[in-house]
Amino acid sequence: MFADLIEQIGPDRILPARQWMQCALTATLRPTDICLTFDGGLRCQYDVALPVLRFYGLTAFWFMAGGLRPESRSRQLWMGDAELTGLYTLGHVVGLHSHSIPTRRGTLSIEEQHSEYEEIVGYLNDLLGEAPQTMSHAHDWYSRDTLTMLRELGIVLGFRSTMQSPGKSELEYPREDPANLLCAMAA
Repeated sequence: MFADLIEQIGPDRILPARQWMQCALTATLRPTDICLTFDGGLRCQYDVALPVLRFYGLTAFWFMAGGLRPESRSRQLWMGDAELTGLYTLGHVVGLHSHSIPTRRGTLSIEEQHSEYEEIVGYLNDLLGEAPQTMSHAHDWYSRDTLTMLRELGIVLGFRSTMQSPGKSELEYPREDPANLLCAMAA
């Protein structure tokens, strides 16, 4: 089904993640430029999407939730260090996502948000040898203070969780939920 989605979009319309990021940061994105993103570090995303991406020669953004280290989580549910380093080595962009989603994220103070994001930044930096520069907002729960804090952590590109009310900064690129695309394909 993921391959069907790629075909529906048109694989030639999808930019590799690093190229999309470069275009975004240099303000050269065209309205037709598309990238792919995956949130949370779910093992099923890796198992299903990666072979399809490799077939089409595509790369994506993968946003990892913090909290427990992936190696301490169930290997059936979550990607581990080997998968994350493999994605990075293949040219995918690995970024961060909060670990309080969806339960507490909307109620965290800026200090608590900083602590969570700082933890995953440190983890990814240690694992990949490079600090992440990208992130995705869980359920669009963030504030102007959150954006300031993310910039202070070295994040230069971020994605919202919806296409509605696009943000006005480099940390608020809108995204379409793939569930919406699948529903449109089925109609």
